[in-house]
This record gives sequence, C-alpha cells and structure tokens, in this order.
Amino acid sequence: VFRDGIRRYMRAHQYSNTTTADLWHHLSEASARDVAALAAPWTEQPGFPVVKVVQRCANGQALATLVQERFTWERVVGELTGVYEDVLTGRRRSPAWRSLPA
Repeated sequence: VFRDGIRRYMRAHQYSNTTTADLWHHLSEASARDVAALAAPWTEQPGFPVVKVVQRCANGQALATLVQERFTWERVVGELTGVYEDVLTGRRRSPAWRSLPA
C-alpha cells in the first residue's frame, strides 16, 4: 500500500514541485485512510521528539522513566555556544557562568 501511494505520488508530480500535503493525498488514496490526520501534525511542528530513558533500581526492581522532549537545531546550537533564544520573546539569553574548580 505504501509503495503504491509513493508510485502514485511520483507519477503525478514527476515534473512539478510538491508539498507534503500532496504526498499525504496520494498515500491516503492508496490506503483508503486519512494519512494527513496522522502525518501532517508530525511534519508541521518544528523539531522532532526525542525520548530519553532513565533507568534505576529501587527495592530490587528495575524501573524505567521515559521523558519526551522536542529536538531542535537551535537547542543544539545553544548547548554548544551557551546562547539560547527565548521562544516566547525572541530574546537571546546566556546561562549564568559558573566557575569551575581548578
């Protein structure tokens, strides 16, 4: 079904520009399901989810905690440079510098 949808998409747009909505349309036609309802929010939001797993042992039982965060390139740059942009205000900010022990 997926390959059929991709073939339809490639055939219909082989000589033109497309949008992701075009891809969802052809995948929906091939699968008879509303692919855009699932896929569009995933591709239209900036960044993508990163799931972190924190494991620990408590009372002899292994416990895992899952934490989901949004990955963005700005976050990577901020971690490398120490300068972050406030999403709400657009202002750039730096974390407080701490002196490291010698």
